[in-house]
Amino acid sequence: MLIKKIVCIVLTLAVLMSLCGCDLFTMETEQMLVPPALTGDMAPIQEALNKSVNGEYTLTYPSSGEYRSAVLLYDIDGDNAFEAFAFYSQLDGDINYMHLNVISNDGKQWKSVSDQKIAAGGVDCVDFADLNSDGKAEIIVGWEIYGTSEKQLAVYSLENNVISQRLVHEYTSFLCCDLDSNNESELFIHHFNVANSMNSAFLYTLDKDGAVQLSSCAMDKAVRSVATPVLSTLSSGQPAIYIDEVKSIGNITEVLFLEKGTLVNPLLDTETGENTKTLCMSNVSIADINADEIIEIPISEEMLSTVNEEPTKKVFYTKWCSYNGEGLTTQQTTLLNTADGYYLLVPEKWLGNIALTRDTQSRSRTIYAYDVAENTIGAPLAFYTVVSINRWNEFKENNKDIIEISRNSMYVFAGRVYKGESSLSITEQELKGMFFLY
Repeated sequence: MLIKKIVCIVLTLAVLMSLCGCDLFTMETEQMLVPPALTGDMAPIQEALNKSVNGEYTLTYPSSGEYRSAVLLYDIDGDNAFEAFAFYSQLDGDINYMHLNVISNDGKQWKSVSDQKIAAGGVDCVDFADLNSDGKAEIIVGWEIYGTSEKQLAVYSLENNVISQRLVHEYTSFLCCDLDSNNESELFIHHFNVANSMNSAFLYTLDKDGAVQLSSCAMDKAVRSVATPVLSTLSSGQPAIYIDEVKSIGNITEVLFLEKGTLVNPLLDTETGENTKTLCMSNVSIADINADEIIEIPISEEMLSTVNEEPTKKVFYTKWCSYNGEGLTTQQTTLLNTADGYYLLVPEKWLGNIALTRDTQSRSRTIYAYDVAENTIGAPLAFYTVVSINRWNEFKENNKDIIEISRNSMYVFAGRVYKGESSLSITEQELKGMFFLY
């Protein structure tokens, strides 16, 4: 399947390249056009499309996803011969219709064999997957519905050169995946609508009679926006879907997977309808923070701030946790500086034993020892700052104890350690090793 996708993409790009000389596929083209003829091997596809469409039309590009061309080539039935799928819009009276036109080659010539239309404003996303395990891929199309923020997902099958619609579902995002590890594809649909307090996930497959909903589950009802789902695994290796979401009080991550054939969301509190277990106060997303090929979830834990901080400006550790479906395990703890684009990897001996103060004007941070038993701030341990490159030489001249840690095209990231006999003290080498740009 991977090889097939790669070949499909290469051939699709070839179609795009051949059209670019005629300005047909440029994103600036908005007016209704009669496409000019193509050259070379792609010309018959254009000719077949022109013959099948009455009147003027505009080829339309998917706005997201892996497939971004208005004409896609894909071997949908596994016979080592590609079919062409063209997306175009056409006015019918006052209504704009989107079309999916299937162009097939019978070994002698290309010919349009089927056309589906829907009242829509554009194409959001396209994918291909065999959802009924018959050896033939379905076409999954996300349509941008005209005049609304809602999107509509449609699943089509091609049988005997006739395209038929198998499923229609409102959606925010979708994934073709194998959540039950049976080497068969399922269709995961996430539907979020803040106006209707809708936040749900669904899992579908197909059979000979049509779409079959395998399972569904509720998601956090209090979120305001959602990110694109990420297909990965739990730390146990089981397939899972991770979704970052924004709430009024911070961000959360929800993790969905199959348990005995049922789609579950264990981090959700079923009584409140909310997820507070993965609450993160920083605007960061899930990541493989320690390069172990397992996704970690960022979770905030409040730390002590020095007296220079305003009470409302709390400081948080960001704990990066793996999830096995039952419990969250901290893999790394960091101090994030999202304003300046870096984080500090917190050594084990510092956890619970430090306080931090921030000076936004000088773009600096100072870390102090903290006596838990006495609840007092101790001596400074480390200092980090950000200096523009054109000021760096002067700054270094006036601050002899400052060392350069890293730099980019605009800034030098620098710092110093405060020598002392505290067990919390660190070396300059450790100071550098704790620092990471992101």
